Amino acid sequence: MMITPPFPLFPELKSNRIRLRRLVAADVPQIMELSFFNRIQAKTAEEAVEMLGKIDDRYNEGSGIHWGIEDIALQQIVGTCGYYRGFANDSGEIGYIVKEQYRRNGYMAEAVKLAVDFGFSEMKLKKVFAITAQKNLGSQGVLRKNGFIAAGIEENGDLRFHIIR
Repeated sequence: MMITPPFPLFPELKSNRIRLRRLVAADVPQIMELSFFNRIQAKTAEEAVEMLGKIDDRYNEGSGIHWGIEDIALQQIVGTCGYYRGFANDSGEIGYIVKEQYRRNGYMAEAVKLAVDFGFSEMKLKKVFAITAQKNLGSQGVLRKNGFIAAGIEENGDLRFHIIR
């Protein structure tokens, strides 16, 4: 049986190098360039705080979970990762973004592994999927590195990948 948010304690996921943790308003200066909600980017700190509130609302209503990706040694948020748009059919859509200066350093592959493992082991998802632009070869590489396979093309031309366990 699938287990959806909210959880008794907000899950913090950790590897040797990164920690996936809840984002709070104090993180806004570090996450402005990463602050998106429904593909719209925040233009001000106030909008970013408002977006964090909407993300928290989705978490509390059980339709998503969103983590900041923190480099433990640097104590810096390098990106975000999470499940979005609900959990229909025991599936979760994963999405992520990393700051440009931290790309190609393995952060996202590591974060996606933590989030996918959590989705399967703790949430009891049966499938995790992601949708990415055809031009976004970096994202496709992250997905393939984590065992995702190509699963089709969306109406808008984006690629769909999934992993099933």
